[in-house]
Amino acid sequence: MSKESRFIGYLVLGFGVIAIVAVLLLVFGGEKVETAQMPQEATSDQSLKVKPEDLKKQMTNPVRVVKPAVQDTLYFKRDPDLDVGDMEGDWQGQIGSYTAILQIRKNIYQIILASPDPNAKRLYSSGTFSIAEDMAVLSPRNDWPTPVTKAGSNIQYQKITVSPFPMLIKFENGSMLWQNPPQSEKRVIAPRTSPIFMSEPVRYVAWKKL
Repeated sequence: MSKESRFIGYLVLGFGVIAIVAVLLLVFGGEKVETAQMPQEATSDQSLKVKPEDLKKQMTNPVRVVKPAVQDTLYFKRDPDLDVGDMEGDWQGQIGSYTAILQIRKNIYQIILASPDPNAKRLYSSGTFSIAEDMAVLSPRNDWPTPVTKAGSNIQYQKITVSPFPMLIKFENGSMLWQNPPQSEKRVIAPRTSPIFMSEPVRYVAWKKL
């Protein structure tokens, strides 16, 4: 075999080796990329391993997105013959997740909202109010002290609002119903939602006498 033939043979053999190495690099390189994606698949697989009781808890306690609703609807018939005397006393209601206590003495009111979180501050509003037909206009007194707590109690209070706010009122089946006036109300400038509703998805409050 001539030197020229040998050179051509070595050249062909060299190209063959390079081609084999390139194929091997592609094969092993592809495996590495696939392996890098495996943790994501493992994470997805872990999400399937939810205990039945945890899944039930998630379904019964969904994450709630709170959106204040514009109250332009009346949820009960208006009562122009509202008796202020019927309002006096101690009342309890539910405003979303808050337990609410209302105390009325003549033309003085106090509202306290307690969160389910025992460590959270209690929210309150206290002041005077006036009645116009079926509407009460509550005027917070910012110079009044915070509600009195029992000796040794570490409960803290925070004001709900410092501005007056209106509420439509009606007595029905032993309850006192409060609703934020609709936007069409002409006697007052109605807020988009009542400050005591705390942006909770509440249409009205049904107060029960204690």
